[in-house]
Amino acid sequence: MFFHEFHRILKERGHLIVSTPNATSLKNILYALSYKKKNKQKRVINEIGSEPKSTGTQLEHIYNWDFPTLVRLLYRCGFDVEDNSFARSGPIFITFLGKKRQIIKTNSKFLNKFPSLKTTLITKDRKR
Repeated sequence: MFFHEFHRILKERGHLIVSTPNATSLKNILYALSYKKKNKQKRVINEIGSEPKSTGTQLEHIYNWDFPTLVRLLYRCGFDVEDNSFARSGPIFITFLGKKRQIIKTNSKFLNKFPSLKTTLITKDRKR
């Protein structure tokens, strides 16, 4: 509904810029691996249930999109993707042996070589 409304209000050939969390980012993959145990899954459920509303933070994101899903959705709503990029490459921390450790630094050279693993997906789209 969100993209349909943008399509409705944009002028013909108008542009839409979308920035959204990247579901296939290294950070999200590592996070998903971290909740393989049932007690961690229960903690995630409780954390989400107690998130503050309308904070204007990443907590307000309901969905993370992977690149093909976002492109498919935009296309089906009447947009063509003219350009795309990935942004924000760190830092990334994991807990190992009870200690929080930084495994990826800000502006990681590794993630610069694999931009589709960065945390933010950005598209420039044009209304058909």
